[in-house]
Formats: sequence, C-alpha cells, structure tokens
Amino acid sequence: MTCVQAKPHCWGICSWAIDRHDVLAALNAAAQVPLIDSVQLGFFSEAALRQAKAMDIGRAAARVALAGVFLAFEGEDYASVQSIARTGGYAPDDAFERRLELTIVAGKLAQACGCHTLALHVGTIPDTDSHPDFAKLRDRTRLAADRLAADGISLLLETGRESASALLLFIRALDRSNVGVNFDPANFVVYGSDDPRTAAGQLSTFVRVVHVKDARYSARPGAEFGSPAAMGEGDAGLRECLQELLATGFRGPLLIELSRREAGIVGVRGALRTAGSWPSGPCPVDMGKP
Repeated sequence: MTCVQAKPHCWGICSWAIDRHDVLAALNAAAQVPLIDSVQLGFFSEAALRQAKAMDIGRAAARVALAGVFLAFEGEDYASVQSIARTGGYAPDDAFERRLELTIVAGKLAQACGCHTLALHVGTIPDTDSHPDFAKLRDRTRLAADRLAADGISLLLETGRESASALLLFIRALDRSNVGVNFDPANFVVYGSDDPRTAAGQLSTFVRVVHVKDARYSARPGAEFGSPAAMGEGDAGLRECLQELLATGFRGPLLIELSRREAGIVGVRGALRTAGSWPSGPCPVDMGKP
C-alpha cells in the first residue's frame, strides 16, 4: 500500500475533526468533500490503535491521501497546564514502557499504510538542558525515534507545550535525522508558550506537517489554558504562519483540526470556506521519509 500524493492548492484534515473514535468513518466522510485531499489518522485509545487494520484503512482511503498517523495516550490529564506537564507523553515513569510500545505499534501501522510519519506530544520540554527532565525526555524520545527509524518512520514532535526555542534545543540534542515537527500554531496560544508567528520562522526547517486551528490566549498565559476559537478569529495568526512556512519552502500537508465542540462534517465545511482565501501554495504532500 502506498500513500497517494496530495494535489497542489488542496487542504487536508485531521481525522478527529470529523470523528474522534472511528478513522474509517472519518475517511469515508472526508472522501465526500471535494476540497479535502489528505487525512492524518488520529488514535486516542489503545483499543482503537490495536484494532486498526491497514487493509481496511487502505480501502477507505482510496480517494484521499494519508498524511501520516497521530497518537495520543490514555492517562494524559488535561485538567490543567500543570497536570498535562506531569502526565503527558513520555514524562511519567510508570507509563513510559507502555507508551513506547504503543508508539512502535502506531509506527508499524503507519508503515503498513504506506505512510512515513508518526506525530505525538512527547511531553512538556524544559526551557534549559540543565533541567533533570530534559535529559529524561531526550533519552526516551531518542529511543522512540530509533525504534521508528527501523521501520522507516519519522517521529514528528507536536508543538506548543513549550517555546519554539526550547523545542529547537531539544531537537538538536536528540540528534536524530528522522525527527521533525508537527507544527500546531494554536497550541502555542493554548499553552501560552510562545508567539506562533515567531515560532513558525524558528522551526520552519523541521516542519513536516501543519495543524490548522485557532485559539485565544487565556488571561494568565502559561498558567491556564487558552480557549478554542473559530478559524481566523483567534490569536494564532494563521495566515501569517502559513505565509512564513510557505515562503521558507514548506510543501507538506495543511490539516484542518477542530475543537470537539466544532468537530463534524459541518464544521469541516465551514473551516474550508474560511481557509479558501488563505495561501495554501503548491503543496504536494511530503511524508517526511527519513
């Protein structure tokens, strides 16, 4: 099975923008929307990941490109900025081995589907490499990247829980050629970690996939979560971010992601209408093969 290449000037979606729990249903629905050219498959439970079959996905994806796989972990606590820092990604000691195993399972599924990228939040990366959690996350992420590389998969680090400069420091410390960035401008706003427009320029060399969603800063950025916003009505500077990335040579998938409140085919169609006047550029999908 191979990933179809997305056409120039087209948009994609995250599967959970249509259906958070059923990637096949999302693929079937996406195929009915002419402007959707690619779909990133999202898995938010171990059961959904283990039950997924590449052949079923391939049949459902006959009319859209597959823009890689996204993985989240059960047990991540989004009650607050502080709780997700403790429980997210590869940070918890008691969950790491299981989450590494699931990372490998997701990578093998991506490979079987003919894709070359797996995106996830590895954790909240400290601002300095002297912080004890920096080395722990670095070593665990290196291990995951090395296991994925054996299957021809690139590990894409989802942005936003830390500043762009912290993520750059981390990527350089990882020193792995199959590590890139899944750029989500709204996450910088939600977590109050950075200005996404500045982050786009800093991270552009490593960006392989973009999540297009919007958000508003909280009254206490960094201490409390920001809130979702309709596309183009928040603080993420989506137009400017896309212009910056396209100007620096980005030609990967631009994937619309919606909040749970907006998710569904009606929300996707509305987001596509908004995005229709934005710069998408000639963007054949670059799956980031190492």
